[in-house]
Amino acid sequence: MRRPGPRTVLVALQAACALIVMLAVVGAVRGFSPVPWWDMWDGYLEFYLRVRGGETAAWWGQHNEHRLLLSRLLFWPDIAWFGGRGVLPIVANYAVVAGVAAAFWHALRETAGKARSTDVLGLIGAVGTAWLFLWIQEFNFAGAFQIQFFLAYAVPLWALLALHRSTLPGGSAAWFGVACLLCAASWGTMANGILIGPLMVLHALVTRQSRVRIAVLALLAALVIGTYLHGYVPGPNQTSTTAALLARPGQAIGYVVLYLGGPFFHLSGRSGVARVVAAFAGVVLLAGSARVAWMLLTRRPTDSLRTALLMFVAFVVGTAIVTAAGRLEYGLSQALSERYATPALMAWFALAVLYTPSLLASRRAGAVSRLAWPAAALVLLMLSFQVRALIRPHEMQIERATGALALAMGVRDPIYVGTVYPDVDRALALARRAADARLSVFADAPLAGLPTRIGRVSEVSEASVGRACAGTFDAVERIDGVDAWVRVTGWVFDEASGRAPDFVEVLDAERRVVGVAMVGKRRADARARLGRGARDAGFRGYLLADRADAALTVLAPALGCRLESRAAQAR
Repeated sequence: MRRPGPRTVLVALQAACALIVMLAVVGAVRGFSPVPWWDMWDGYLEFYLRVRGGETAAWWGQHNEHRLLLSRLLFWPDIAWFGGRGVLPIVANYAVVAGVAAAFWHALRETAGKARSTDVLGLIGAVGTAWLFLWIQEFNFAGAFQIQFFLAYAVPLWALLALHRSTLPGGSAAWFGVACLLCAASWGTMANGILIGPLMVLHALVTRQSRVRIAVLALLAALVIGTYLHGYVPGPNQTSTTAALLARPGQAIGYVVLYLGGPFFHLSGRSGVARVVAAFAGVVLLAGSARVAWMLLTRRPTDSLRTALLMFVAFVVGTAIVTAAGRLEYGLSQALSERYATPALMAWFALAVLYTPSLLASRRAGAVSRLAWPAAALVLLMLSFQVRALIRPHEMQIERATGALALAMGVRDPIYVGTVYPDVDRALALARRAADARLSVFADAPLAGLPTRIGRVSEVSEASVGRACAGTFDAVERIDGVDAWVRVTGWVFDEASGRAPDFVEVLDAERRVVGVAMVGKRRADARARLGRGARDAGFRGYLLADRADAALTVLAPALGCRLESRAAQAR
C-alpha cells in the first residue's frame, strides 16, 4: 500500500482541524441553556437592573475582585436588545478566540521571515487554531458570563502585538496609539489585566524604544493600576499574594506547573498519570520560554515580535502565580479546572510561534515530512476529545430549567435552585426583580407571569386539547421546609406529532392551573415504548401540595394533547 505523501497528510490534517473548530461551535449550540447561571445573576441581570435604575457606577464597579467593563458592554445590549438569553456574549466568545487565532497566524507568518514555508506555516497554524478551540474549554465557550475570561487574555495579547507593530517602519505612531488603547482596555477585562502595563514597559525597554514611548507606557501602566485600585474593596477571604506564596512555596510551584500543563491533563484522560503528564508539560513550557528569553537577551538586535510573544507567555505565567496565591487553599487539583485551560492553550500556541524559526532553520525542506506525523498524532488525540462536544448535557439543561421554574413560582427548593445559584434566598429575590421586569427566561412561556396564573382557570381552551398524550404521572415528593408545594415527575409524549412538549401545565378538575413542569429529562422507559423521539419526554416541576391527591390533568398546550392522571401519594 502506497504511503500518503506529506501534502496529502497536510490537507487531511487541516480538514481535521476545521472539524475540531466546527465541533466546538456545535457543542455550544447543543449545550445552550438560556437560564442565568451562578455569577450571571449578580454580574449580568443585577448589573442591568442597577444600570436601568440609574446607577451608572455599576459599569465600572467590582464583581468580586474584577471590574468587568468590557464584558458589561456586551451584557447590556444582550439584555436590552436580544432578550437576555446570553446569546450575544457566547457568540463573542467564539469571535474573540477567532481573533486570537488570526493574531497568531499573522505572528506566525512574520516570525518565519525569509525561511517561510507555506506548508509548514499552514500546518502549525491549523493545528494551533484547532488547539485554541478545544472543548476542554466547554465551561468558557458555552457560558455567557465567561466572555470576561477570553477578553482577559485576548486584549493583552493584542496590546503586545500592536506595540510590536509600532516598532516596524511606517504607521508606527498609529500602532503605538492602538497599543495604548488596548493596554487601557485591559483594565476592564479582569483583575489580571493590570499586569500587562508593566510588561509593555519591559518590552519597550528590551527592544530599546524611545524614552518618550517608555515614559508614556510607564505613565499609562501607573494610571491603569492606580485607577483600578482606587476604591478597591478586597474580598473577605482575599490575602496578600506574596504572603500566600511564601507560606507554601512548593505547593505554589506545583499549582503553576499544573495550571500551565492543564490542557494535557484533559487530553491524557484526567487520571493520575495525566496529572504527571500535565506537570511535565508545565515544566516544558516554563523551560522552553526561559530558553527563548535567554536567546533574546543575548542577541542583538532584539526581536520585537518574539519579545512580545514572550511577554504574553510571561503574562499567563504571572496570572497563574497570582491565581495560585488565591486558590491554593482549594488544593492543587483546582489548577486543572477546565476554565483555566484557556490561557494555557494560548500560551502554548505562543510558544509554538516562538520556536517556528528554529524549526524551519533546522529542518527546512523536510520540515513538513517530519512534522506531519507527530502533528497527526496530536490532532487525532484532540479530535478524540473534541467529539465530546456532540454529547448534549440533558441533565444539566433540565436541572437549570427546573431551577428557573422554582424561582419563577417562588418555590424555595434548595436542590434545584442550587443548580443555578448557591444562595437560595438571594436567588429568589433576584428572580422576583427579573420577573417583574420581564427579563431573560422570565419573559417567555411558561415562566412569564407564572405566579399570577397559578390557581386560575387555564387560558387553553378544552376544545384545543382533545387528544390524549402518552405518558405517566410518576411521583410526588415533599420539599424540606416547604409546605405549599411538592415536586412532581413523570413523562409525556404526543404520538400524533412525534414530539415531547417543552413544558406542561397541571390542571385540577375545575381546569385551574395548580402546577407546572419542565420537559426534557431522559426517560429510558418512554424511549423503549415509543422510540428515540420520546427519550427526552421526562418532566419535573411543582404542584400545589393541597392538590397532590386530586384527579389531575397534565396538559401540553403547544401540542394540543393531555394526560389524565391522579398524583401519587406525596412522600
